[in-house]
Amino acid sequence: MDRKIRIGYSCSYVPSSLLEQAGLEMIKVSERELENLAGNKDMLNTLCSLALKSTAVIDACDLDGFIFTNCCNSMQRAYDYLIHKGKKVYLLEIERKQREDYKEYYTHCVRELLEHIAYDFPIQKNLNNITIKAGWNIPMWKNDFDEKAVLVIANIIPTHIEKLFHDIIQPCRLIIKSCHRMICDQEEKNPSVLEREPCVHSFEFAKWLEELLQKNQEKLYGIIFLTSSYCDASLFMYPYVRKTARKYNIPEICLETSFDYSGMGQVATRVEAFMEGIQNRKIYQYQSTSEEFKSKKQDVRLDAVISSLQESGTIRADMKENITFLTKIRYVRAVVGKMEYDCLKTLISYQIDMVINKLKGESEKIVWTNMVMPVELFYSMGLIPVHIELISGWLASLGLSKHYIMLAESMGIASAVCSYHKAVLGLLISEECLHPKTMVFASTICDGGFALGEYCSQRFGTNTFSIEVPYEDNEESCQFVSKQYETLIYWLEQNTGMKYSKKKFEEALQLSNQSRKGWIEANRMRKDTPDFKGRLALRNLFGTTFLFGSKIGVQVVEEYKKDIQRLQKQKTGEKRRKRILWVHFSPLYRNELLEYMEEDLGLSVSADIVSYIYWNEYKMEDGILDVSKRLLSHFYIGNEKRRKNIFNDIINEYEIDGIIHYMHRGCRTIGGSAWLIRELALERHLPYMELHGDCIDPRGNASQQDFTRLEAFKESLEGV
Repeated sequence: MDRKIRIGYSCSYVPSSLLEQAGLEMIKVSERELENLAGNKDMLNTLCSLALKSTAVIDACDLDGFIFTNCCNSMQRAYDYLIHKGKKVYLLEIERKQREDYKEYYTHCVRELLEHIAYDFPIQKNLNNITIKAGWNIPMWKNDFDEKAVLVIANIIPTHIEKLFHDIIQPCRLIIKSCHRMICDQEEKNPSVLEREPCVHSFEFAKWLEELLQKNQEKLYGIIFLTSSYCDASLFMYPYVRKTARKYNIPEICLETSFDYSGMGQVATRVEAFMEGIQNRKIYQYQSTSEEFKSKKQDVRLDAVISSLQESGTIRADMKENITFLTKIRYVRAVVGKMEYDCLKTLISYQIDMVINKLKGESEKIVWTNMVMPVELFYSMGLIPVHIELISGWLASLGLSKHYIMLAESMGIASAVCSYHKAVLGLLISEECLHPKTMVFASTICDGGFALGEYCSQRFGTNTFSIEVPYEDNEESCQFVSKQYETLIYWLEQNTGMKYSKKKFEEALQLSNQSRKGWIEANRMRKDTPDFKGRLALRNLFGTTFLFGSKIGVQVVEEYKKDIQRLQKQKTGEKRRKRILWVHFSPLYRNELLEYMEEDLGLSVSADIVSYIYWNEYKMEDGILDVSKRLLSHFYIGNEKRRKNIFNDIINEYEIDGIIHYMHRGCRTIGGSAWLIRELALERHLPYMELHGDCIDPRGNASQQDFTRLEAFKESLEGV
């Protein structure tokens, strides 16, 4: 090749000057170039438009390769897609939180990136001669803002939007901070891989913004917060930006956009009104002092929000009486004994007791977490893990999710945020349960969990710990996660007062192995038991894996096996049903969809990915290493071939006849990989259907249309 290797990138975290030392020509793909690219019809349209546009960038910009950063689920899916298409793309891990023990790992990631590019292309420079610095100094804007400056904080800023801002905001100076651009770019002076202004995906962003606004509060004219419709990190960060801006009496406005030209007139009107309003800064002088702003008295309570929504006619006048979560869940306890499976009786009784007796009164022992986080460590320390997915599921099942979601949205949480997180936030804002004191999340497949933790940290003062899980599963990644786990143990001791015991941790791991083994056996028995109602496993039993590591978890699994064995002994003579693989959760506010599918159409949910055991048995030689490997083994991260192989294994083992992919509106990860499942179904000659909807939010539910599509899907199974 006569010319230099052309490697594209768009994220400002990519150390381009360092890569140029290796002899590469680094091409920063601008918003203008991305804006003109075609979209991607294969991928979900609820992914960030920046990620969707990036899938066409290599061919359109005459690049040899492209560097993505592991900043969000949308970028992971774009990276997956291009790898599958045979493109030379690379994924660089970036730090979300500054810690000394992270330096070595992130330095390794940059070195590994260079080696991967050198493997694909002839690089003449000796990579060993390139020094990779790793400092932690965050660059801060050194110069004062102009007297009339407007700050734009954005993940993307399309060129037509930027031009519009310049035209309207003149003569003010426009200062832009986006995923593509830093306010203060010191990369050329100091090519450290870590010295970057934090973006909204970073836990350091709030601290950085506070310092920036405090220094320039008298000179900063206003803030425009611009986000794409499906960037969870940005959407969760806006309430904090609004709070901080108001603290320093700086006007702000939030706009959602994409790379197309839709809504330009509305954007122009809102920005014009915003600029007219801040001509006289006095109208934005808030009455509260900084100390008063921090006071809980400034928080909007449930009563005030409900009254406002009632007056507007948005909700019924009797909503307050019907909205109480703790009251409604007590009613369920009265009917638990009538459930047909013993495993459900035990599981749901435990969950009700946890909500009523623990969630309300034992907040010191409660650890809020997400479904991909292994919980054995919590049980071994006498802590009680509470999963946001479980609580949201209960809110939906009790018919309360809509109201709590509306409450969260009234407090500034965007409609595009996943409803699992909005429902829980609404519950916490309502103060019907105590604010979380401790949260621990893993970043594995859900940006929303990370963002929720940061939001609660800022709003409720929650102690939050996040385990950053790299995308690739290798030895260095495993060591990186293990070090974080070791830090987590000390952190939990300091924040909960509970003590770690290696012996008790090993006992919890053994209980988890026991539950895992029994769960796999039960799932295999279930496929040959047509009378078993798979919809109940999908709706209710998924919470069992949250108990792995406890004695109650072992009990539920054993009862699950016995329930299936009892059905097998009855021998009703029912013939084999068509076996369906269900991908993702189901809509938890409506039982009738899956009931219609199994009872009326005679199909069977024989397997679902929610209950699929993807991790290996713990070897017990090193417990921390075991759980670290589990985090890295999730099949929605890492090589897309591994994901495809796992789905192939499920299809073979459970003798699947068709696949239904429920496209939950707020999920970027699972829905964003639908193209792979669609392709696999085509290869295996299996009927495949996507149902679009929301698992938690009942608004916009198209039930009759779904019933019609299920009927058509059944007809397509006749020839299988």
